[in-house]
Amino acid sequence: PDQWSQNFNSCLELLAGPTDEKRFVGLLLAVRLLPQGGDAAIHKVIDALGWRFITRLLLPLSPSTAAALPSAPGTTSASQQQQVELTCGLGLSILSAACRLPDLAASPQVASLVPMLVGVAVQGGVGPRLGLRPCAASPPLTTVTAAATTAAAARCVPWTAAGGRRAHRQGTG
Repeated sequence: PDQWSQNFNSCLELLAGPTDEKRFVGLLLAVRLLPQGGDAAIHKVIDALGWRFITRLLLPLSPSTAAALPSAPGTTSASQQQQVELTCGLGLSILSAACRLPDLAASPQVASLVPMLVGVAVQGGVGPRLGLRPCAASPPLTTVTAAATTAAAARCVPWTAAGGRRAHRQGTG
């Protein structure tokens, strides 16, 4: 098999791993490999992770959890902030990939996560959504996440709002 296939199979093994640490390493690989994969690759990643794990990654973005996070300066260390932003960013990357596929975008799992996706897009990234102060490592991740999230929200919302059918508007298919 080619190098991508070998790397992708290793990634899937990590994603299905017994510990969150292995799954997290698999996620880091998955977000790099998925752009070269097709629809089947997205399905395999989501099947390996499971929606429960993806939802856990995005838990800090839920309104009840975000409200409970400390937002005063000095209450969250830079490394804790970076970890939360990275974890949410990886979850949003997988959710964004799911939104590209009509069958996944119309699923109840994605529909339940769309408000978080839209919230990040509207507020300009994970950090602003969580009310976290900027730190040295967060601008590139936050900017990329905001752009990817906005694009994913635009793809996903028509599917979920139409109950699984693409909402037809002038200029869209």
